[in-house]
Amino acid sequence: EALQATCAQTGYAPDAFSDLATTWLEDFASDATSHPWEPLERVALQRELGRQSDYGRQVSELPITLYRGERFYIEYLYWEGSTLIAHDHGFCGAHMPLIGEELVTRHDFAEKWSENDELAIGRLRTTAARLIRPGDASPILSGPDGIHFVYYVGRPVVSLVVRTYYDKRQLFPNMSLKAGISLPLANVEDFERSITALKHLARHAPERFRKTIQARAKTMDLARLWRLFNYLNVTAPDTRPLLAPLLETLFRRVPTEYHAALEEGIQEQVTRSELVSLRHRANH
Repeated sequence: EALQATCAQTGYAPDAFSDLATTWLEDFASDATSHPWEPLERVALQRELGRQSDYGRQVSELPITLYRGERFYIEYLYWEGSTLIAHDHGFCGAHMPLIGEELVTRHDFAEKWSENDELAIGRLRTTAARLIRPGDASPILSGPDGIHFVYYVGRPVVSLVVRTYYDKRQLFPNMSLKAGISLPLANVEDFERSITALKHLARHAPERFRKTIQARAKTMDLARLWRLFNYLNVTAPDTRPLLAPLLETLFRRVPTEYHAALEEGIQEQVTRSELVSLRHRANH
């Protein structure tokens, strides 16, 4: 409540809120790191937790909302954790690991080509790096000023986050891959529902899957096309032999001088031999 009152005086300006949230976590560090398992124990014992937020499911296996205010909330995040790609956020605040270390690198993105302000290709440059240990609080910046990459040192990862709410019009407004490919993510829940339907078609009706993919490739913007290709690549590798129409459309609509960036982005998820095989199918 004290934090909320102080933040209200600043009008919840993003930079001011990030600074205040970082200071608040620093003051709370000793207590938080001394009892990192307490929220999990509360869930295990089915104790009352209050109204929960669903946003943390994007990055955590078990997000627990500890406090929910009108303009911000405090969240406990637990996950065995895979390393995240470079990204920025549609919110601001601060975070602090309670268990596990995080190597965080900061980046800027110089756009070189884009289609309709959706998918963009450019240069992703590292500007800073920091090792964050349990009890170290750091600010979360919103938008392109906050592009960062997180490598988790050890498992599990347990963090405490103080943050504003998402802009509901865009969840994770920008995802920038190592290859220098940036795109906004659509509503994740709706997209995952579509992916689930495609997985079932690929498994039980491959010909219908192929026709559906071909139809979607003709009508989708490049951002959605790239997202669809990568989600299927990662979550349903058995569908890769059927993805040639998506790959063909991607390479046809992106200027030739940026094909190397596309290939690099794809190779983050598939082997070189698989990529060559996919491109061979796309060209025949």
